[in-house]
Amino acid sequence: MARLLDVTRLARRVGRPVLTGIDRVEKLWLDHLLTRPDPLWLLMGRGRRQVLLPREAGPVLLGWVAEPPQPEGLVERLIARRHGPAGIARHRLARLALAGAAAGRIAPAVARAMPQGGWYLNLGHLNAEAPRLAALGRVPRLKRAVFLHDTIPLDHPEWSEPHAVTQLSTLIAAANRHAERVIANSAATRDALHRHGLTRPVRVALLGIEDIAPDPTALPSALDPARPYFVALGTIEPRKDHELLLDLWDSLRGDPPPGGLPQLLIAGRRGWQGAGVLARLDAAAGDPSRGVIETGDLSDAGVAAALQGAVALLMPSRAEGFGLPVFEAARLGCPVIAAPLPVYDEIPTASVVYAPAGDLYAWRSRVIEAVAQKATEGPGQPRAPQPVPGWPEHFNTVLACLT
Repeated sequence: MARLLDVTRLARRVGRPVLTGIDRVEKLWLDHLLTRPDPLWLLMGRGRRQVLLPREAGPVLLGWVAEPPQPEGLVERLIARRHGPAGIARHRLARLALAGAAAGRIAPAVARAMPQGGWYLNLGHLNAEAPRLAALGRVPRLKRAVFLHDTIPLDHPEWSEPHAVTQLSTLIAAANRHAERVIANSAATRDALHRHGLTRPVRVALLGIEDIAPDPTALPSALDPARPYFVALGTIEPRKDHELLLDLWDSLRGDPPPGGLPQLLIAGRRGWQGAGVLARLDAAAGDPSRGVIETGDLSDAGVAAALQGAVALLMPSRAEGFGLPVFEAARLGCPVIAAPLPVYDEIPTASVVYAPAGDLYAWRSRVIEAVAQKATEGPGQPRAPQPVPGWPEHFNTVLACLT
């Protein structure tokens, strides 16, 4: 079965130190499809044009994701000044192209490359607007599959960037009209898509968890692993409710549990909005007595090390499409304290303890209980991992419905 994988999102992410969850999905799919013998082409949106790439461009793109390209010559230096490493990557990929054309005129080139047809797969919420999907629909025997990860901008526009609401509405409408398959990362996302007007059937393919070896050397030097600590993972933005965690640590600082104030490691890039929370984080950085450590993005190996030694992962988030950190913690046997969200019920695990969203008293109680429980564990005692989905199961689920 021939496949045309959209890599628009991944090409735009070249140069970023850490990929987001959706970025990683697109990267892992490219990794996986390159290992298969099936015919493979890549499609990249570049401005108003579509660029058709050969299979051989896949390893090149993955190499740049791992190590961003450096500018060569005047043209690339000018591109880098405006668009950074991602601009250089897109420029060089375009030179490898089999064809390039406006969105509405790419179909003949795709038809020549894929006379047998196959499947177009879009995993990244980008380059799937109606004109693009409609154009691909003119390729004989080519079917279109769109993977949708969440409906957060529509469910909570107050926690989303203004353009995200229109962008997601447009994407759902395009998938509803033009995609032969719509796939979601959870039953919770599927149900939300139907609430927001999607009428097509939706296949559910839970995301997988990578088996990554922990690297304690990647942890920030300010963290003392010998002291109890909690971890919060994810972009610092309003829906993640870091404000609750900062309120909680102020409370614990004034009335600490037995053994003293635990540490709170906040790992994640700063997002949009939340100026008050960011100001509080800046203040905490200058006052170690507050017990709050902000580290920005951590490598995957650093995240694994942080979770391996943590008292628990804290997830007060008010909305998630999948909630990958919860399942990453389960893989390492790290307990989780979370606000109750339907998606967490899709992979039952005894490690998750719920606390009502925004309830400071309940969260304080759960944290103190977790510190006491951790104190009863012997030093270095390994935790039992919980069953979580793997990427092979995810790939097989999706590929089984692309027939």
